Amino acid sequence: FSAVKDGLHIFGEVPPEGKLYNNMLRMLVRVRNGNVPSLSGAILGAMGYDEDAVKKDPAAMFGAKSGMMLLDEATDASRRIMDRLADADFKESAVDAAIEPEAFPGPKEDLRTVLRFVCTEVKRRLDRTTDEMDNLIEGLDGGFVPPSAGGNPTRGNVSILPSGRNFYAVDPAQIPSRAAYAMGKVLAEQMIARFREDSEGFPESVAMVVWAGNTVKTVGEDFAECLYLMGMRPVYLGASTTVLGVEPIPSEDLGRPRIDVSLRISGLFRDMFPNLIRLMDEAVAKAAALDEPEEINYIKKHVREDMEKLISEGVPEEQARDESYPRVFGCAPGCYGTGVAKLIDSKQWNDFRDIAKVFETWSSYVYSAKEHGVQHTESLRQRMSKVSVTIKNESQAEYDMLDSDDFYGYHGGLAAYVRDASGNKPLSITGHTDDPDRPVTRDINRETARIVMSRLLNPKWIEGLQRHGFKGAQEIALAVDHFFGWDATAGTAKDWMYQAMAERYLFDDKLREWMQSVNRWSVLSVSERLLEASRRGMWNADEETLKKLESIYMNAEGSIEEVLS
Repeated sequence: FSAVKDGLHIFGEVPPEGKLYNNMLRMLVRVRNGNVPSLSGAILGAMGYDEDAVKKDPAAMFGAKSGMMLLDEATDASRRIMDRLADADFKESAVDAAIEPEAFPGPKEDLRTVLRFVCTEVKRRLDRTTDEMDNLIEGLDGGFVPPSAGGNPTRGNVSILPSGRNFYAVDPAQIPSRAAYAMGKVLAEQMIARFREDSEGFPESVAMVVWAGNTVKTVGEDFAECLYLMGMRPVYLGASTTVLGVEPIPSEDLGRPRIDVSLRISGLFRDMFPNLIRLMDEAVAKAAALDEPEEINYIKKHVREDMEKLISEGVPEEQARDESYPRVFGCAPGCYGTGVAKLIDSKQWNDFRDIAKVFETWSSYVYSAKEHGVQHTESLRQRMSKVSVTIKNESQAEYDMLDSDDFYGYHGGLAAYVRDASGNKPLSITGHTDDPDRPVTRDINRETARIVMSRLLNPKWIEGLQRHGFKGAQEIALAVDHFFGWDATAGTAKDWMYQAMAERYLFDDKLREWMQSVNRWSVLSVSERLLEASRRGMWNADEETLKKLESIYMNAEGSIEEVLS
């Protein structure tokens, strides 16, 4: 199942009554909130089925019905129940009456618990979305804006609502948390299992994109996955959550080789978490010093190989050791981003090699306990030449990898650079923990197809954007831009995807005319991107399709010239 956005948030406004409001309430209880069960799980239990079994394998049969059929039925039931509660003005006393018409055969106490939570907590907090405007004015007037934790409300975090607060992050000294490390282990094991579907053995080197935002929201799940892949674990201060350092997991307990991990961090991560950069140094140094054969310790193997290479080039031994240890790379001090999206938009590139060159220029600065933003281009290329897997995880249902150019700028750019440095296209992985009880790992090709089918081509998504006029049409154009950027960097698109978007957005006269009427630049942008994809050989479009696109592009350009003249 995929959660699809129904329109855009309007600052300071509660979602309007009716379907939008009820759906928002359902999304806020889509997963477990502390001790409160998830809505879908509670309904499946009331239907007489085990939530874990159904969600683990939706293709499996449960009697005469598949898990997918049961999930569909549970979703439909949740809509009906929420509508009945809405008719009763979400009074807690109306919970039993809202459930009764469903005639569920199983236990209903969990469902009652969720619905009471909706009536007494979720609705109350959602209705205070108006605080966004009130607190903005209060803050501009020099008044006090109340604090609140940051995060994703739909990730079982209803407690962080209402929005419009002066949100705070986490204590860096408590990253990764114990829960985050447990999740990191699951993500690492899923990644390794996915790699072994196509390859024998284990990946020797992995490159991860780590952002500050996801680190804050998950209290360090990405960094935890990195540590566990390296065969390391945090050392906590007694029973507290304070991280003192890291230590090796005994090889007999690990049961696999220690994988060499390099990080491409964001500029904000560099600014917020210097302690994690030092922990990474410590992890590499301790792994490289272990008395283990290199067959089960790829970190030790690669440090030795890099040192020998540097020494053979005349670098002194101590300097060679220092240069062979760093595994954290980012942009120059004071800079942010990768430059890749700017290159894609400029059209001044030919293939992934040009993209890789820009990524290298922006990403070859080493961060360690000894160096802060010193450029080591050869070190980055040496690290990436051995990488066979790239990773960028997500922890939210609200956004996906086609929502921003940062996603392809970082992860797509990393995939392009690894391909250039190693000569092989890496397996690119994205782990999803928007439901912390059921993390999922997919490769980016599968993830792209999922988003295209569930969102970009979904009439419900388009209908939601049509309520927002100019901005809604702009969102469609941006989605096509981001899709194109992923294909340019990591080759994630298929011909049918381009064709389907051309037919949905441009060949559908009614939708195209709406886009033209509210934002004529959106029609020009979409048609231009699709034609560029064809011109670059990224899409093998037929002649009839290209003629239609060229005609639409010329008409859109002429329309804009008329307005500007």
